[in-house]
This record gives sequence, structure tokens and C-alpha cells, in this order.
Amino acid sequence: MKRHHSHSKKLMSVIRKEAYLIVLGVIVIGAGYWSIRRAPSPPAHPISASPTVPPFYESVSAAEPLPHTLSPALFQAEPRVASAYKVAEKKPALLAQQPCYCGCDKIGHHSLLDCYAARHAETCDICIDEALRADEMDRAGKTAAEIRARIIREAQGSGE
Repeated sequence: MKRHHSHSKKLMSVIRKEAYLIVLGVIVIGAGYWSIRRAPSPPAHPISASPTVPPFYESVSAAEPLPHTLSPALFQAEPRVASAYKVAEKKPALLAQQPCYCGCDKIGHHSLLDCYAARHAETCDICIDEALRADEMDRAGKTAAEIRARIIREAQGSGE
């Protein structure tokens, strides 16, 4: 009887170890799958004019579906920030066609609009300035391409 009991204990120990390894494997595979699914997808089209220009979409159709932006109401205590988020809310197609020079392309952003899909732009003067400047030029009748060219010239120190 002791021999049978000892054999059962060993068998149960092996089963527990195997079950632990299976659960651990499922967790590792699940975490890997989740991280792949969470990673930003590459843009559908080549989008930058040169290596020195951050990414942007050349057209609205290339950017679709446009990401949803955060509500400007979240930023009522900061009028300038709220104004920039309002531009993103009202003119997402315009911002999708603009590069962002804050370096956010390193975290997967594909255009200025991506900065407004989260709280990133809340504390980034570059994002805020670009959105407000794009809105100002849009209201003056400039096209998205003309606005983009101006943003690129200004960022590269060429001005107008």
C-alpha cells in the first residue's frame, strides 16, 4: 500500500508541474498575442515626403478610419488645451494630414491627429501649437496640403 501511495504522490506532483507549465504557456502566448494586437499598425501607405518629415497621411481616405479624439470638455480648466482638442474633434481629417514634430512617431503615431486620440497633446506645446496653427490656416482658406507645407517649412526653420 505504501508503494502505491508513493507512486500516486509522484504522479500527482508530475501532473501539477505539467498543469503549471501549460497554464504558464497559455499566459505567455496570450500576453504575446495581446501585445501584438495592441501595437500600432503600420500606415496603409508610405506617408512621409522625406526622412526628416514625421509621418502624415496624404489624404483623408488614406487615414480612414479616423481615430476618435478625446472630448474638449475634459480640458475645461486649460482653455488653450481645450481649444486644440476642439480643433481635433471638429477637423480630424485636417489633422490626420499633418505631421507632428514632437517626436510622437516614435510611440506609433502616424499623424498629428493621433496625439488627440489620447491625453498626449494635453501636455505637449508642439501638438497644441500645430493644431491651433492648422485651424487658423484652414479658416484662412488654405488646403491641408498647403498647411502641411507651411508646418514643415516652419519646423525646418524656413518660415514662409
